[in-house]
Amino acid sequence: MTLDWRRESEEYRWLAALGAMTLLALVVAGWFSHRAGLPPYRIFYLYFLAVFQNARYALWLAGGLFVLRALWLKTWNPFRGLWALVTGHIRSPALILAGVIPVLLVPILMASFGTLKMLMPVFRDFSWDDRLAAADKFLFLGYQPWQFTHAVFGSPFLTKMIDKSYTYWVMALYAAVVAYAALAPRYERARFFLSFAAAWMLIGVVGGYVFASAGPCFAQQIGAVSAPEFAPLMARLKEIHEGGHLLNAYYWQGVLWRHHAAHQAGFAMGISAMPSMHNAIAILYALTTARMAKPIRIAAWTFAALIWIGSIHLGWHYAIDGIASGLMIAGIWYAAGRYLDRVGYTQALRLRGEKAPEPELPDFEPEPVAI
Repeated sequence: MTLDWRRESEEYRWLAALGAMTLLALVVAGWFSHRAGLPPYRIFYLYFLAVFQNARYALWLAGGLFVLRALWLKTWNPFRGLWALVTGHIRSPALILAGVIPVLLVPILMASFGTLKMLMPVFRDFSWDDRLAAADKFLFLGYQPWQFTHAVFGSPFLTKMIDKSYTYWVMALYAAVVAYAALAPRYERARFFLSFAAAWMLIGVVGGYVFASAGPCFAQQIGAVSAPEFAPLMARLKEIHEGGHLLNAYYWQGVLWRHHAAHQAGFAMGISAMPSMHNAIAILYALTTARMAKPIRIAAWTFAALIWIGSIHLGWHYAIDGIASGLMIAGIWYAAGRYLDRVGYTQALRLRGEKAPEPELPDFEPEPVAI
């Protein structure tokens, strides 16, 4: 059997752009790490390890979707249609590469971002915290947003639940990389990975450098004038944490600051508040569900809202961090769609009769039943 590398060759158009963005990120991270005397090789290895160790969460997610679909359709076989899904993704070399290459490139992209995030304080001081705190106070009529979240969700139990949800964002990130590569419809996969790569570099690195800020949880440590406005928040989080409801956020805030103060580099280290990548990526997930069933769309946007609330409630971010990152990722999502139109990818799918690109993620829409 001869492999036809030209079949579905439109996939190469977005894969080339994804590869170019990843290469650029790698070169920039390597150059700045060389200037700072930081060897990034171990960090790159750790990001590769993290992606593949967390691939199991993608399998759980996929299994859960199949089971929920089976319950909705009232069928005993939760994996009905699985073979068609798999064969649809491997019917040509181009489609196989479209599923494999993003999984291989994302660790490089994330390692480049992680390296640049750690190096930002070397080249730029935290200078935006007071302005961001003032903007929040203006938007929320003289109050800091955390005062509202703690008035509603301030109990130790609810704070712990919010903390857990915020922590699950990390697992969802690695699961999403594998899930979108292996299961997403072709158009959504291409647009997601283009937006994903652009977001980490434009929002996470460029935005993080321009709006250099540490966040409410570190306001006191950096000597921000607005620090007293967040002292009650940090005291409340400390009380909950030390009262038996251990908070991952409070623990990691201590870890991050100790590494920052000691000028120590490592996996997942670095401090940057504005714009918020937690919020940007959560909203990106929601944007990709536009053609999915209503329950999935509701769940995705609920998760995005919960991440925004959690980022404020736990002291990681100013409210405006999430608002700004939401606007930025919406712009990137639009630009990715325009790029796919300009290079002929969207038109190529239409010519193949793929109005809603297939194979599709299992959804909750009932199939016709003969009566």
